[in-house]
Amino acid sequence: MANAGVILKLTRSNLDNALTTLRSQVATIQNDMLAEIMNDKSAAEGGDIWQGEGANNFVAEMTGNIQPEIEDMATSLLAYLDMIQAAADNVETTDNALVANVGDLRAECQNIYS
Repeated sequence: MANAGVILKLTRSNLDNALTTLRSQVATIQNDMLAEIMNDKSAAEGGDIWQGEGANNFVAEMTGNIQPEIEDMATSLLAYLDMIQAAADNVETTDNALVANVGDLRAECQNIYS
């Protein structure tokens, strides 16, 4: 049983590291994408690269559709990672309770049969 606990702790550590990396990557990708959109939007608003109704429509689409969608995707991905974290917490809690109960059962059996 001790080996299973060690394996679970190692696996949990790997999972925690992966989740931390994924959270960081989601934030980086979101920031990079939004920065690019904001640059293009600013250029269109300033008339540097585009003028007229098309530029206005582009700015409105970036502001009203694309930017919120990117933010929603990042929020959803982070929520999904939080659910994975919560599931791992539940597995760890259950494993700890099981190990404690098996230890109690072993001690009780030793008391009965000794």
